[in-house]
Amino acid sequence: MIRSATTLLLILLSVQWLAGQEHHLRLVAEGPLPRKVREVSELRNPEAVPAALSEALARAIAEGRLEASVDGCTVERDTTTCRLHMGRLYQWARLSRGNVDPEIASQAHFREKFYQDRPVTPAQVGRLVEDLLDHCEDSGFPFASIRLDSLRHDSLGLHASIRLEKGRFVKLDSVLVKGDARTNLRYLYNYIGVRPGDPYDESAIVGMGSRLRELPFVQQRQQPYVLFGAERTKLYLFLDHRRASAVSGILGVQPDAITGDVVITGDLDLKLRNALR
Repeated sequence: MIRSATTLLLILLSVQWLAGQEHHLRLVAEGPLPRKVREVSELRNPEAVPAALSEALARAIAEGRLEASVDGCTVERDTTTCRLHMGRLYQWARLSRGNVDPEIASQAHFREKFYQDRPVTPAQVGRLVEDLLDHCEDSGFPFASIRLDSLRHDSLGLHASIRLEKGRFVKLDSVLVKGDARTNLRYLYNYIGVRPGDPYDESAIVGMGSRLRELPFVQQRQQPYVLFGAERTKLYLFLDHRRASAVSGILGVQPDAITGDVVITGDLDLKLRNALR
């Protein structure tokens, strides 16, 4: 019994000792590693190795090493050694705006000079795609899509052009209020910044819920949503009436200094909401 307890104690102490030791990640490749990749080395325990490897690969890809991968790993005591395949460095020779209108390209802050003799990074391309799509979705084209066209790689680098498919133009045919809220529609349209006949605006739709929650005389039952039909597009708002008038103040009783009569004094603050809706 004593021997079993002693063995268990030794195991527990060993586990605690190992858990307290730093673990090292050693990265090697066929050539020099980029500085930001080399920085991933000090770990708290072996369990952190997969996350550290993912971070190292992400940093390599962010610098244009699109083929970066792990060939294999070995573990010896407190060090894990992993061999990385870095692949070639991909750089832009040219990324042209293709069929994107100059106005849309400008709104998305696209400049061809930003894509010449610079590393090809997924993050940069992703931001460009998001900016272009955001502009389209806020201008009546919620079904727009983007792809890179005419891709080729030569001694100068990667060549490509942007291909934008706007899809069909969408406008809001109607704004329907579901609920018992007694709200002037003209006031409501001005407040939310959307009215029937307007082009679809994704940013306005997304921000509409928080705007409506700020109205003191209505209660939002659920988030607004848009129903896209084959020919008509409807915006639904779910608003119920909310009592919001309030009376607050202080009342006091004191005798009149001249007549001796009791005088009621005080200060009332009336907050009347929805009186003119």
